[in-house]
Formats: sequence, C-alpha cells, structure tokens
Amino acid sequence: MPAKTKKTKAVPSLFLKEDANFLEYPTWVISAPFRESKELVIKRENGKFVLRTTADRLPTKEDRKVVLCLIALFFQQITQFKLASVVPVYTFAVQTTTRELSKQVFGYYKRDYSDKRLEAILERLASTTIIFDGVFYENGRYVRKVFHYLSGYELEKETGELTVYLDEQLVKNLVRTSYFRFLNYKELQKLTSGVALRLFEVLCKAFLYRNQWKIGFSKLAQKLTVSTEHFSHFIREIKKAVKEINKKTSLKIDLQINMLDGIFTFRKLADSSETEKLVLDTDKALCDLEAMEFIGTWQDSKGREIIVTHISTGVWAFLPHGAMKLESKGLEWFKEKVKSGEFVKV
Repeated sequence: MPAKTKKTKAVPSLFLKEDANFLEYPTWVISAPFRESKELVIKRENGKFVLRTTADRLPTKEDRKVVLCLIALFFQQITQFKLASVVPVYTFAVQTTTRELSKQVFGYYKRDYSDKRLEAILERLASTTIIFDGVFYENGRYVRKVFHYLSGYELEKETGELTVYLDEQLVKNLVRTSYFRFLNYKELQKLTSGVALRLFEVLCKAFLYRNQWKIGFSKLAQKLTVSTEHFSHFIREIKKAVKEINKKTSLKIDLQINMLDGIFTFRKLADSSETEKLVLDTDKALCDLEAMEFIGTWQDSKGREIIVTHISTGVWAFLPHGAMKLESKGLEWFKEKVKSGEFVKV
C-alpha cells in the first residue's frame, strides 16, 4: 500500500484594501540614517510628503507589518458577519489578542517579550503623523491630507485581550478610496527583507495601470529609504529583493538595469494576487456584479454620507450606523432605499 501523505491545514488568507498613495510614499523606513531621524521629507513639484514622529524613531518594517495586519483584521471583522446584517464599523476598533497579533506578524508568541514588543510598536504608531502636502492623489487631482495610524489602544494584561483603535480618517479613506490595491497579508508577512517588502509595495502601486515601469537609481533609493552611497551594493540588494518577491509572492517580475545611466526597468510577468479572493458561487458572483453599479458616494434623507465600495469579499455599503454587504437581501434593501429617494447619489 502506498504511504499515507499527511494533510496540511490550509492557512486562511487575510486580505486588505490599501490606498495606493500609502504604497507609493514611504510610511516606514529601512536604512539607519532614516531610522535615527524623527522626520522624513520628500519634495515634489506640487508639494511634499512628510513622515514625522514624536516617539523614539520613525516606523520600520515590523511597525508596517503590524499596521497591515490590523487593517486586514479590520476588514476580516467586517466580512465575518452574516448576510445583510449591519456591522458597527465606525468604532474603528480591531478586537484581537497579543498572542494572535504577535503570531500573525512575527510568527511566534513569548508572553512578556511579545507583549512589550507590541506595546512599543503600538505606542510608536500612535505617535506617527503622515502628511501628504499637496501630493495625495484623489479623484484625478492632488490634495492635502494628514493621517495618523492609531488613536489609541487598550490591553488587558492578564488575558492579553487587545483593542486597537484605528484612526478615523485612515479608515474612512480606506473605505472611500477608488485608488487602491488588494493585498494578501499572508504574502506580505513572508517577506523578511525590508527592501523586498518596500519594493513590493512600490511595485504594487507602479503596476496599477501598466506592466512596465522605469525609474532612476536616486528616485528608487528615495522611495525605498535606503542609502545611495554604494551603487554596487544597492544593485545587489535590489536583485535579492526581486528574487524574494518572485519566490514568496504571486507577483512575478523581471528586472533589467542600465548600468550607464542607472535606470531600473521592472516588468510584470504575472500577478494573481488581485484575483485570489474568497470563492463565491455563481449567484453570489452575479449579485456582486449587479451591486457594482451602486459604487460611489450617497446621502441619506438626513444628509449623512453613505459610501459604497468594493473590498476583497464583494461590494459593501458603509452606512452612518454600520456596514452592509450588498448581496441578496442587502442589495434588495439598498435598491428600495434608492427607489424611494431615501438614498441619493452625490
């Protein structure tokens, strides 16, 4: 008889919706000169990007992974509710535990050490300000926007129960934006190199509307927040990062480097990350397509804002009192509100 093969339990994916502006600009840093500073400024023709902190240092790779995991858990909390139920999302709270969050981000949990590590990261994130001064792309124009990651957190020391309050402006922007990428947190978590993770973010934005992207050495180094002191070392790091991305993620890329003018050309060979979503049966998939026509901003009879948007599990309406998936009864309910004039497109 053939030997029995051990079945491995599939690890569920954690999807998140990330604004492309947060992928283009460095909301965390890599190299020591940047880490040791409390402010990073990138100037553009139409304005500037500023990353600032009142903590001991600017956020780094571990901090970024915590942020991405919290956003993914936030969207997961929304999508776990039953069909057409209203999800109270505008508390902006993510309910988890230090054990769960530590395992998701670091791959292990050691109580005292992990709890202290997470607390230090959460306090640093709460002290970080992200300023897009005339460089935030939205609805075909550039605007000024200021964000924080967190407004605070609560930790029950005995049980490890953790409630993290995401910044209201950050969450509403994630819900509202049409300039975004779906990301699979499980893929991001596999990237151990800071250069690989940051390059992956940059390429996700660069490949939004094209399959080939060229950039000069200095500009790429600035986006990655790495030193430009040694060109040969920089090339080695980029090649290693490309190899890691190709091996550990669904994004497959080719890199060509013009050594004379320092131009890096990235070409997308394959990317299944956007189509790797929860499996929907035919009726649900058709319902999601039908709900797509309602995407946009609405107002109810009291003048309150309603946002209809697409996240990885379908089309959702973010109402003044919560969120509802526009599927089956939820879609019929929304249609009735529109037909009666209670919901008006703005």
